[in-house]
Amino acid sequence: MTRTATTKSREEWLNKAATQIRKHIKSTSGVVVPPVRISVGFPYRGRSNTIGQCWAGAAVKDGKPAIFISPVLTDTARVLDVLAHEMVHAAFPMEGHKGEFSKTAKAIGLVAPWTATTASPEFAKTLKAIAKRIGRYGHSPIRAAGTVTIKGTPSPSPVPGGKVVGKQTTRMLKVSCPADGYTVRTTAKWIAVGFPTCPCGTEMTIG
Repeated sequence: MTRTATTKSREEWLNKAATQIRKHIKSTSGVVVPPVRISVGFPYRGRSNTIGQCWAGAAVKDGKPAIFISPVLTDTARVLDVLAHEMVHAAFPMEGHKGEFSKTAKAIGLVAPWTATTASPEFAKTLKAIAKRIGRYGHSPIRAAGTVTIKGTPSPSPVPGGKVVGKQTTRMLKVSCPADGYTVRTTAKWIAVGFPTCPCGTEMTIG
């Protein structure tokens, strides 16, 4: 009988997965992903549908990139392809979703659009094999609603910190870059279409 691997924590599981994904990235693209810290947590100033975030080493005191996987995720395959996406960001922190990021993402088996995270059928098989080796992702998802009110409807669930974010009273909504603080204002109409991208390449968020 084959015994299923077990881990003591979600972070331990994610780090075991990262070791396997790092090998895959190197073998398929030649890119070496630097050492990273990986945790489960809501993205900084993010929305509940932001499923992963990578902070460049330049933003961390000791220089080691930090990756956060959203606690709303529980599906093993989804967690793994998001982790792979964020690890490519860790390798190319200044590329956004262009240049070497898109080149490497394609090489390892992710598919466009690069602002999303989707594994090709072949890469999905690789991730499934990784999941089989390291065992079950021991996490129960958090049912997070939106972290901000845009049209006056309060969020039905608490956001991180236990507070519900109230609506902004002006038509122009402030969006900012979680990486460098760059700020612009736009309307709810255009946010519904898609969030703008900071000049540094990071997707901006409300706040």
